[in-house]
Amino acid sequence: MEDNIIKEVKKSRSYNQLYNLPLNLFFKEAQQGITFSTFVNILILNSTCNGFGDIVFAFKLKRYLEEWYGSSVNVKIATNNYNGFVSILREQEKSDIIPLNLKGRYKNIQCKKFNSFVQDPSLENFDLYLVAPITADYKPDFKEIHSLIKSSNRFNTAFLSEYNMPIYKDMLFNVGVGKKRDGLFLIEKPSTPPPLIPKLDYPYSIIYIAENDNSLENCYEGYLELLTSKIKIDRLDVVAPPWLRSYVENDIPLDVVDEHYSVIRAIYKDNNKNIVEKNIIKDGNGKGELVFRFDILPLKFDDMTSLYYYSLPIMLLTGDQSFSDGLSIRKDDSLIFYQGLPWKQDFYVNMAKEIPNKFFKSYKTACGNAKALKYKPNLTNFAKKNDFRTKAKRKMDALIMSVGYKSPFYTAFKETTLKSKNLKTLKKKLGL
Repeated sequence: MEDNIIKEVKKSRSYNQLYNLPLNLFFKEAQQGITFSTFVNILILNSTCNGFGDIVFAFKLKRYLEEWYGSSVNVKIATNNYNGFVSILREQEKSDIIPLNLKGRYKNIQCKKFNSFVQDPSLENFDLYLVAPITADYKPDFKEIHSLIKSSNRFNTAFLSEYNMPIYKDMLFNVGVGKKRDGLFLIEKPSTPPPLIPKLDYPYSIIYIAENDNSLENCYEGYLELLTSKIKIDRLDVVAPPWLRSYVENDIPLDVVDEHYSVIRAIYKDNNKNIVEKNIIKDGNGKGELVFRFDILPLKFDDMTSLYYYSLPIMLLTGDQSFSDGLSIRKDDSLIFYQGLPWKQDFYVNMAKEIPNKFFKSYKTACGNAKALKYKPNLTNFAKKNDFRTKAKRKMDALIMSVGYKSPFYTAFKETTLKSKNLKTLKKKLGL
């Protein structure tokens, strides 16, 4: 390795090239299946920006690293949303979460740069810092991370994007679908049936969407028209987030669904957590009951897996990770629609090409509508082609090796590079 480093330094024409030199060398070895035994302490830096997707992104990355490298890694997460992580984690995993505290002049904890947080000595003792994910509001910035963690530098810090955000030169993992993307954060379908979600005794579909959408009504109404046209049974349940209840009760044009169901009901929890049942309509033109279940969500991460597993083969999801999880569990037999929010256009447009799915070309049709009654996507092939676990694994291997490899010369090379101002100075210090 030392000879290769010297050779590459001599060939270098740019000082900034040197920061990628170790990763490039180890990537060649990773491609050949070469690995070595090492132990790496990893800290995932996670600054959430409203919603649960950022939490699940970091949580999945932690599980990937632990599954791939086992006892060779120790992985923790430092986050501004400690309570969010605790709400979905197993009890034994909660000790791996480190809370990030805001500096005094800041109030809102969400959507903050890492230089907004208080320095903490416990963040300094790691070999690798993974910023996951960088959201579309920000760009990768090594100086920002170094302002929080003094031991962070360009050799031991890497950025992972959220799905299909712009590609930046300092973004090591461009997560998402399409050309130059590293795939989706998929999970394994349970090998044995998971426990059923209590109280879900009837066939159900899922509407799991975000509230901050100007086209919200068109989205869920279009999906309900498709769902009730496609599924006609004595009782159909629809599991939906509690906030959607006011929209369904007050704004839904009932002729969209009452052609297919005669009774439409809502089940929800009141302010005292008591279960309440309420008729929305009881004399529709169809047959059977359509029951909105506002009493089920939210669920812990592992329970969401069960929710997808037993759902009818048609779902409406939003958020990068909810879609990825639904896809992972039901790719072989389901029709999954995606709430295509305007700021996620690059993601759903690229999915439209990759699946292909003509309805994903526009956020106006991405939720589905009655025109999709005969649509049958090949989600199995799409998932296989866009799996982060296969597309990005060698790159992660190279990164792990690049921070885990230790020799006097290699350590001196990195330290000298960080302290040098230009390529000429570095070569002189290394005697080249």
